[in-house]
Amino acid sequence: MRQLYRELVSGCWRRLEQRAARNYVAGVRLEDALRTVHQVAARGQGSTLCYWNHQEDTPEEVSRAYQEAIDGLADTGGDGYLSIKATALAFSPERVREVVARARERGLPVVFDAMGPEAAEPIHRAIDQVLPLHPELGCALPGRWRRSLRDVDWAIERGLRVRVVQGQWEEGPGLGQDGREGFLALIERLAGRARLVAVATHNVSLACESLRRLTEAGTRCELEQLLGYPLRRSLEVARQFGVPIRVYVPFGHAHLPYYVSHAAAEPWIARQLLLDLVRGGSA
Repeated sequence: MRQLYRELVSGCWRRLEQRAARNYVAGVRLEDALRTVHQVAARGQGSTLCYWNHQEDTPEEVSRAYQEAIDGLADTGGDGYLSIKATALAFSPERVREVVARARERGLPVVFDAMGPEAAEPIHRAIDQVLPLHPELGCALPGRWRRSLRDVDWAIERGLRVRVVQGQWEEGPGLGQDGREGFLALIERLAGRARLVAVATHNVSLACESLRRLTEAGTRCELEQLLGYPLRRSLEVARQFGVPIRVYVPFGHAHLPYYVSHAAAEPWIARQLLLDLVRGGSA
C-alpha cells in the first residue's frame, strides 16, 4: 500500500513538473522553435536554438536533431546560433564533429552548454578536438563553480565566445560559490580580455553590474535570456547599456531550469514554480 501511495504521488508530481516546464520550450518540434525564432527576430532580437533531448534519445538521433536545427536556423537568415549538449552526444568525437562541421558549412556559431561539473573536462576536450574545424565556437561557464575562474583563461586562449551562467549544478558539497559573487568574479576576469561575453541571468541587478563592467572595459557583450521569462525589465537593462538581447529558445523535451529540491534554501524557486504552474495551465 505504501509503495502504491509513493507511485501515485510521484506520478502526480511528474505531471505537475511537466506542466510547469512547458513555459520554457517553444514546443516539441523544430517547426515550433523556428516559429519562435521568427517572432524573436521580428522584435530585433537574436536567438540561441537548442534541442532539449529526451533521455532515451540516442547520440545519433540527437546529432540529427542538431543538424536539422542548424539548417532551419540558417535558413531564417537572422542573428542566431546553436547551443549543444555534448553529454547528449555521449561525447562521441564523430557526432560532435559532424554537428560542428554542419554549423561551419552553414555559417552558424556553436556554443557548448555547461552540464554537471563532472562533464566540464570532457566538454573541454570535445571543444579542443573540433576547434580546428570551426573558429566560431563557445562555452558556458557557471558562476557557482570555483574551477570556472581557471576555465576563463582556457576559453580566452582559444578565442571562444563565453556565456556566463549562474549554474544549475553545484561543484560539490560545500564547494559551490555564492551565485552572485562567483558570477561577478567571472565577469571581472573576462572584462577586457574575451572576444564576446553573453550575460545569462534574469537577476536585474546582477545583469546591470555585469554589463557595466564589460562595457566599461570595451568588451563586446550581450544579454541572453531564457524563453519563458518576462523580458520587460531585461529590455530596459539592454537599452541602458546599449547591448543586444538574445533569447535562448529550446525545443523538444521540456524540463524546469531550476531544481525544485532547492526551494527550501532559495524561496524564489517556490514562487517561480507556482507561477509556472499557473502559466503552464493556461498555455
